[in-house]
Amino acid sequence: MNWGANEMSGGNGTDDPAQLPAAATWNANYLSIIDYVHGRCPNAVIYIMSPWRRGYDNQAAELRTRIVGTIVPARTFAREGPNESVWMKSTDNGNTYTADGVHYSSPRDVDGLAHPSINGSTAGGAACAAAWQPALGY
Repeated sequence: MNWGANEMSGGNGTDDPAQLPAAATWNANYLSIIDYVHGRCPNAVIYIMSPWRRGYDNQAAELRTRIVGTIVPARTFAREGPNESVWMKSTDNGNTYTADGVHYSSPRDVDGLAHPSINGSTAGGAACAAAWQPALGY
C-alpha cells in the first residue's frame, strides 16, 4: 500500500507537518483501511510504502514516522515497505524517477495512450520495482 502523497499537498502549500491531517485521525483511518483489506484476505501480509512528494520533505518524514512508528507495529500482518524519500527522490529531487515530482515516470498510462503528464521514461516504474525487491525478500 502506498498512501499519503495527496495529504502532503493540503494546507497552505508549505512543507509544514502541522498542515497534515491530525496524526490520531490519519493513523486510525489508515489502520481501518488495512484492517478492511486484511479482513478480506486474512492470510495476506500488507506492506506499506512511505510516500514522498517533491517540495514536501518534512511532511513526508512525518508520514514515514507515523507509518513506521505506529501503523506497522500496530498490526502483526503489516510490514514496512520502501521509502519513496530514498529511492524516488534519489539525488535529483525526483527528476529521474517521476514525471512531475509525484507520479512515477512511465511511458504509457493504463489505457495505453500517451499522456502529457507522463514523461516517456520507464525509470520510475523500474526503480519502484527494484525498491520493493529487498522489502519483499528478493
